[in-house]
Amino acid sequence: MGKGFNTFRITFLMERLSPPAQGLTGSFDSTYLSGLKTIVSYVTGKGGYALVDPHNFMRYNGAVISSTSDFQTWWTNLAAQFKSDSHVIFDVMNEPHDIPATTVAALNQAAINGIRASGATTQLILAEGTSYTGAWTWT
Repeated sequence: MGKGFNTFRITFLMERLSPPAQGLTGSFDSTYLSGLKTIVSYVTGKGGYALVDPHNFMRYNGAVISSTSDFQTWWTNLAAQFKSDSHVIFDVMNEPHDIPATTVAALNQAAINGIRASGATTQLILAEGTSYTGAWTWT
C-alpha cells in the first residue's frame, strides 16, 4: 500500500481450505481458514481491498466442478466468514477453461447466489468467463 496499491489478490487452492475427504460441502480446515482470515484482515485492516480468489480453474480434487448446489454451498460458507468486511472482494473462480460457457455461467450464478445468501450483500463479486478468462474468446 505504501507503493500506491490498494487491492490485493489472495489466491488459494480450494483443496487446502476444503480437504477432499470433507468435500465441497464439508467443514473447512480450521488452520487454513484461520490463515486466510489473518491475511484478509491484515489487508483490510490497513484500508486495502482483499480479493479472495480460489485458484482452481473451476476444478476441485482433479475434476471439473459440476454441482451448482455444492458450489453454492461452498461459497455460502466461505462468504459468511467475510460478510461483515466491506473491503473483501469475492472472485468466483480463477480462469475456468475447457468447460461449456453454459456450465460456467450456471456455476458463477450459483456462487453469486451463495455469496449473497450468506449475508454478504454489498461486496463486489467478480465472475470470470471461459477459456482462461480471455474476453476475446468468450461465447
